[in-house]
Amino acid sequence: MTYKEMSKELKEIAKTYNRSLQDLIVNGAQIKEGFLFDPSKRNDEYAFFQFKGTNSSTINAERFVLSVNFALTCLKTEYRTILWHDYFRKAENGWWISYFSKTSYYRNRREAVKEFMEIKMDANNF
Repeated sequence: MTYKEMSKELKEIAKTYNRSLQDLIVNGAQIKEGFLFDPSKRNDEYAFFQFKGTNSSTINAERFVLSVNFALTCLKTEYRTILWHDYFRKAENGWWISYFSKTSYYRNRREAVKEFMEIKMDANNF
């Protein structure tokens, strides 16, 4: 899979993630700390989260959100930051200038996308 294909798939994952999180909130799900991504958390803090949904669509949304949170926490901090800002939260252009040089940013972004997609494949596609 090329970088361009992986990036496109990651955009779809981010779109589904945001829609799932929004659906959980709109449907009155009890949003707990585990659903709100925190870049400072370790991946083991997401690994054993209990699903509280009452129907299959809520449980699937919970599972998807937590799977993405877990995958993000498996990444290096700089990779996690890049993916969060570029794909999941659509930060303003140039947000990375105070963190990375241009070459470091693009190199790290490419590696972050690659690693995230490898985690996704290892987790049986969420």
